[in-house]
Order: sequence, then structure tokens, then C-alpha cells
Amino acid sequence: MTERFDCVVIGAGIGGLSAAARLVAAGLRPLVVEERDRVGGRFSSVDVEGFRVSTGAVAVECGGVLEATFRVVDAPFEVRRPEPAVVFRIGGKDRSFGGGWRQIFEMFVTRGARMLAAIHEEVGRSAVQGGPSLRDWLLGYTEHAVLHGIFQSLAASIFAVNADEIPARTFFEHFMARGGFKRFGFAPHGCLGLVEPLARAIEARGGAVWTGSAVERILVRGGAVAGAVCRREGAAVEIPVSAIVSNAGPRETLALLDEATVPRDYRERVETRVRPAANVALYFTSARPLVSAPGLVTLVEAQRVCNLANLGQLCPELTPAGEPLYVAFGVPRPSLGSFDAEETVRLMKEDLASQVPGFTESGRVLTVSVMQGSWPAQRACAGHDLPQQTPIRGLWHVGDGVKPAGWGGASACAESARLAVLGLLGTGP
Repeated sequence: MTERFDCVVIGAGIGGLSAAARLVAAGLRPLVVEERDRVGGRFSSVDVEGFRVSTGAVAVECGGVLEATFRVVDAPFEVRRPEPAVVFRIGGKDRSFGGGWRQIFEMFVTRGARMLAAIHEEVGRSAVQGGPSLRDWLLGYTEHAVLHGIFQSLAASIFAVNADEIPARTFFEHFMARGGFKRFGFAPHGCLGLVEPLARAIEARGGAVWTGSAVERILVRGGAVAGAVCRREGAAVEIPVSAIVSNAGPRETLALLDEATVPRDYRERVETRVRPAANVALYFTSARPLVSAPGLVTLVEAQRVCNLANLGQLCPELTPAGEPLYVAFGVPRPSLGSFDAEETVRLMKEDLASQVPGFTESGRVLTVSVMQGSWPAQRACAGHDLPQQTPIRGLWHVGDGVKPAGWGGASACAESARLAVLGLLGTGP
């Protein structure tokens, strides 16, 4: 092999592509190795009956680190923002809470100001101090069913967990430290249509993207990265590099390493701490429009569905001929560990029948995606992430198994990539 690279990036998901974009922007030449036939990972698209269906992510944050990643390599970032972005369906009516937490609290409880003060106190709690789950924290102030439904839906929507599975501190940190997930939109050509130009921009600046290929082994000598063995077009290819960025996930990355090269305490930490979170995406169309809100509809009173995205109204390009296209996301109970997928889907359909007028008469399910195991909603439940850096010199993780505190979704992957590349270059915070 005559080509030389400075770094191997394992996986062309949004974390891997974000890392590669920042590496080429820094003047390095990364090789991105992706085993599937397309880029994007869980931030990609497939065709189902002419509809462009996402492999995972749907809502794309605007104006933050994700968009900035595209900008560093001059890749287009075409995202359409709905207005209003989010409505909450309560008692059959859609409501928008532009006033934030105070408006939500004061609508349902008489101690809203006290609860706001308690949120700031909870965010200030050290992670090692533990603390209550989001559900238990809220029960300390109110048993109001609607308010509990709002918190449950938000926890499920942002972190793919139930309110009793996430620390209150982690949940509120997302809103207080990051300001929440306020500005987002949908990709009119699907997530694949968004990341393909990013991959081309990486290649135009000297990087390479190999799809249909796989990293089979990470080579380590003297406690440092020495290279990677890849499988490409049926042949094994050794790539000598001193740096590897893995978007495969901490557990999956461990499987690529010789056991003797990994410190025992780190291996045990990966095996015991990383707990993937699951969700279910149900795509459907209909003979007529069923939802008027152009963005996300949060179903506060549902059993499993946390939100519903109205994709076709804002992005008719996702459909064969401008038909309605929706996706409902549901989080199973439990979202961590094993669960009954068939029962979860059944309850989601019940939710849609009761919460979305006309679904029973004219709705038609296109496909259902159960995201769990090696293809999860989040590789690590919020609050259980590992650091981006590993004990092996030159080996860094990116993606949603190593999210910074308070981050979630694709933006968390992009931020993990930013931090990992800074660390790799020796310019980290």
C-alpha cells in the first residue's frame, strides 16, 4: 500500500465524520473506515417504499457544534427549522411553552420558584455525590400527572431513557448548562443527504473514506497505537498510524484490541459502566394529514410514545409524491437491558390511536426500527459515559458512548469529536 495516513477513524457515523472533518481542517490526513455501504451510521437514511427513512437521528440541532463541524470544511448544512419547533399535546390540545421551565412549573404547581432554585442546586451537585433519579426528584415536589408526563417525555426524547433511569442532575445539566435543545430542524434530503457532502468535503481536503470496509484489529506496541489492520475488498491491509479515533463504541473497540494491551481496570470499567439505551422508531404515512404542528409533537399522556415528528410537511422531498410522513419515537420499559419489543410496539400503536385523531382510519405503518444492543439509541445511558481518552496512547473514543456531561444526540457525538481531536493534537482544554 502506497497511501499514507496520519490517523485511522473507525466508523463513518456522525462522530467519526466529525472527527475526520476536524482532523483535515488541522492539516492531517485521516482514513475513515466504514463497514456499511453508506456513511452516517445512525445518522443516515434508507429507502422504504420511496420514503426516505432515517437510520436513527431525525431532529438536527442548528447553530451549535454540529453545524460548526460542517463549516470547518465548508460542507453544506441544509436543515429546515419548524416554527414552532415543539408543542406539547395535553388533553388533546397542542401547547407551546415559550416561557421555559418557569412557565411549565407555574402552570401545574404553586411552588414553581422553589423548584427552579432546586434545579440549580441539583446541577451543582458533583457526579460522585450521586443523587435522585429525575422521577424521584420530581416526586419530592409534586405528583401532578401532566408534569410527570412532560418530564418523562423529555427524558425519553433527549436521552432515550425513562425518568426513573436518569439522574436528575444529568437531565437538568442539559438544560441549564447547554440551554436545552432549542434550535433544530429536519434534513430535507434525509440525514444521508446531509452527511454525504460532509464525507466528500473530507476527501477533497486529503482525507479518505472507505465504505464496505472494516477495521479488524488495532495494533498496539509499547502501550501506544501502532496501526490498524483493515479488511478491504476481501484483502487484509495494514495501515501504520500512531493515532486512531474510534466511533465504534467503547465495547466494540475493546473487541479490536489484544487483551494483553488493555489495562484490566479499564477493561472492567468499560464492561460494567457502559449501558446502552434503547428506543423504537415507528414510521407511518396516511391518506390525509394527521398533524398540523410542523415540528415535534410531545405526547405527554402516552404510554410509550414520547414524541412525534411531522417530517413530510416541512420536507416533502422525503416522500414519493408529497405524502404525509411521520415518525413516532417510543422508549421501552426498561430502556436499559432486555425488554419486550413487540409489546412496546403494540403500546406505541395504542398511543397513536388515542393521541392522533385519524391514525386508526388512515394511518399506515411503513417500518419499525428497534434500536438496541449493538445498534442502540445511545451507546451509553446519560451519566454512564466514559472519557474520550483511553489508557492506550493515541487511541481516542468519539460518539454517544463518551458524551460530555449534559449532552445528547448527534450534537453530543460532534462535541465528543471536537474534544477528542483537541486532545489528540495536544491542544485540549
